[in-house]
Amino acid sequence: PDRRYSSARAVAGALAGFTGLFGPASAGSRSESGRILIAEDDPLVRGLIRAALAGYDCVETVDGAEAWAKLEAEPFDLVVVDVNLPQISGTQLLARLRSPTVLASRPRLL
Repeated sequence: PDRRYSSARAVAGALAGFTGLFGPASAGSRSESGRILIAEDDPLVRGLIRAALAGYDCVETVDGAEAWAKLEAEPFDLVVVDVNLPQISGTQLLARLRSPTVLASRPRLL
């Protein structure tokens, strides 16, 4: 498993920079911290991302279609997207996010 998820350290490192976007997160301040959508189909990687963002209000989805439905229904401050998602790929999801809508101004991590 360590070799299969060798990029997990890179993901954790990238996410470490984003944790400062919303100020310090703690269990008591979840509602005051940023809302983050995690779109990842692999449960292990999703768990690693969730752990790296512990204390933030994270919503998880397992495919691109579910992620897009959540994005249309709820506001998120950050979107963390896997490249290879079922139904709608991560790159297709980001292309939709980049379209000229209110969603285009939100930070995202691929």
